[in-house]
Amino acid sequence: MALLQGLPWRASAVPDPVVACNILVAVDGSAGAQRALSHAAALARVGHGRLTLLAVMPPPLWMRMAVPPAGYDPHAEEEGWEHVLHAALERVPPDVPVTTRLVRGAPAEAIVRWAAAGCHDLVVLGCEGRGPLHGLIGGVSRKVLRRCDVPVLVVRC
Repeated sequence: MALLQGLPWRASAVPDPVVACNILVAVDGSAGAQRALSHAAALARVGHGRLTLLAVMPPPLWMRMAVPPAGYDPHAEEEGWEHVLHAALERVPPDVPVTTRLVRGAPAEAIVRWAAAGCHDLVVLGCEGRGPLHGLIGGVSRKVLRRCDVPVLVVRC
């Protein structure tokens, strides 16, 4: 103990933990998104915060072509994403305030945009989704981590 007395530094007080009150959760129906939602709901409960569940409808693959494939029903696609949002909403504890949003666009860009526009304290997302790099941290989660000014929590599946 005597060795520490003459040193020029002092141990600073440990700051209170930061609690996120306005949490954006990206949902896509995957196991990773479900785990992310569970973590986000727990954080919102502890911090008496609220959740925004965001589902992003990516552009259909046929958009690169001039004409949609025969039998394509855009309403069925939107209903599928609304079902994903509803299923996620059912998993949120009743004492946690929640808002849902369904948007169109590139998933990473939409998540980053909504994080800033909604004044969120934290973005929570799973690392496994529906993208072409399913299971890798090289897809949407990596892009969000690189581009988002809001803190990001990636929950592994």
